Amino acid sequence: MDEEVEEALRDRSAPVIALESTIITHGMPYPKNVETALEVESIIRAGGSIPATIGILNGKINIGMKQEQINELARTENCLKVSRHNLAEVVSKQCSGGTTVAATMLLAHKCGMEYFVTGGIGGVHRMGEVTMDVSCDLRQLGRTSLTLVCAGVKSILDIPKTLEYLETEGVTVATLGSYDFPAFFTPSSGIKSPIHLFNQLEAVSLIEAHRKLDIDSGILLAVPIPQHLAASAVEIQDAIEMALKEVSEKKITGKDVTPYVLERVNKQTQGRSLDANISLIKHNAMVGSMVARKYHDLHERKENEKEEQKQQAMPNRRRPVVVGGANLDVIAKPRDSSNEIMKFGPSNKAVINMYSGGVGRNIAENLMKLETNPFFISAIGSDTAGDFIINQLKSMDLNGMKRFGNEKTAVYNGTLNREGELYLGMVDDHIHEKINPELLKSHEDELRDAAIICIDGNLPHESIKFISDSCARLVQNITISTTGSVIWMDEVQGVKNRPETILITFVAL
Repeated sequence: MDEEVEEALRDRSAPVIALESTIITHGMPYPKNVETALEVESIIRAGGSIPATIGILNGKINIGMKQEQINELARTENCLKVSRHNLAEVVSKQCSGGTTVAATMLLAHKCGMEYFVTGGIGGVHRMGEVTMDVSCDLRQLGRTSLTLVCAGVKSILDIPKTLEYLETEGVTVATLGSYDFPAFFTPSSGIKSPIHLFNQLEAVSLIEAHRKLDIDSGILLAVPIPQHLAASAVEIQDAIEMALKEVSEKKITGKDVTPYVLERVNKQTQGRSLDANISLIKHNAMVGSMVARKYHDLHERKENEKEEQKQQAMPNRRRPVVVGGANLDVIAKPRDSSNEIMKFGPSNKAVINMYSGGVGRNIAENLMKLETNPFFISAIGSDTAGDFIINQLKSMDLNGMKRFGNEKTAVYNGTLNREGELYLGMVDDHIHEKINPELLKSHEDELRDAAIICIDGNLPHESIKFISDSCARLVQNITISTTGSVIWMDEVQGVKNRPETILITFVAL
């Protein structure tokens, strides 16, 4: 995954928009394909979003391809067209390929992306009721909760049947700025759109309602190509009919139909259909990026307003600060309560679950549930375990949690006996050494203004001493104990805004 894309998804600093790569490998000739792909990325950036072109090079899935990777993919011979059904094969055989709408949606959703821009989607082929030739795009959109922005369904397909299929799959289909559903090369198919949206703000409202309802199918936001950029409807239709006749005569089937027809239509129209194709993709990118940015800004503004209201409700209330570890807990228990745990020998049948853990993290989470707005200082790795922990604390202020690219998130492995008591515990918490005075210095303001400070006794001694010394600058009498203690800071009676340090032995919280 590209670092910029990963950071934007993790911090939610900007919307990330997925882009497919069959436009590079199968949609256009070289070098027009590369030029278009890079121009589309630039348009998305201009709209305030981050582009993430997805493609496969030598069996490696790339999320957010760099320019040199796009060039390499465009020049690679015998690139495969990768959909959901052959994705595993392409990866296992270390092949290269362009991801279709379906495969791009699948991968984008797995990475946490919520938007996808493309030219047009596949659909039900003509005579599909006989051949059962229906694009995987439709089924994938029915099981993927994201917003797909496109110029409708390719006009070489059966548009009415495609809309019927999308309705069956529970897909929300809306057209922006027109009552008619678009037909890819042309702004109107002559078929009424299920939902009409007057402007982008209505599209944002639709997306917001869709997410609040937690609907697990997607939104198809159809954007008609502007009339001055569209191809002649009559010319396109004549070329399509001629190309489909050739498809029938040559017995071309399956995934080879669409590329053949589009190539023949482009030749029959002397390149005018390709020009329209490029124009509509760029237009979709502009609209998609603007809608995504408007939603992002609206959501961010509402979150800020909520935070301001919360702060206004408790204007003089200081925050608790927790300094400690965050672990991924892997807990194993015998599957059958009658089974004894064997110390050595074969594998034991067990029920194994993963949880977010760590002394510091657990306390911070419970303070969050008490609505005390805690500030948690910790260290995790830029790995899946770290992502797991972050996802459990989404509503908490995470500015105190630093992620280290070359470190592993701490992992605790606990094995329980059949009574549920701890039999064996092991922990890999080397990363907690990173919770050191250097990291703590960057949060001196939070420590100074804390209503209460809780220190995980598993921290390095120098870190505990640093916090204690910081407290000592604010109070006169302090008692410091050995590791395994918790330092609480509270306000001294009669002395405003002066914390005192009370030492208690850590037992359990």
